[in-house]
Amino acid sequence: MLFPGRYETASEPAPNPLPATAILAPVRWNLVEEIQRSHANVPPPAGCPLTKLFVPPQFRLQVMQWVHEAPSSGHPGIRRSTQLVRRRFW
Repeated sequence: MLFPGRYETASEPAPNPLPATAILAPVRWNLVEEIQRSHANVPPPAGCPLTKLFVPPQFRLQVMQWVHEAPSSGHPGIRRSTQLVRRRFW
């Protein structure tokens, strides 16, 4: 708790420590869903492993950026980002 003892009643919400205009990081939680929906127009090619998600050309840069910028990946370099993408995507 940021302010112990100060905001103890339900009628007093805790203050928001960030201004409304602050953006911590752009998150693309729905990128995988967008890719899956695109398969209606661009189906995965024959030979795409069933364990991986085919990424149509229009999403490839976004996937690389998403993996590279994810807080959990720690901003890996090009080689490491490519390895992380290849684990899940095709």
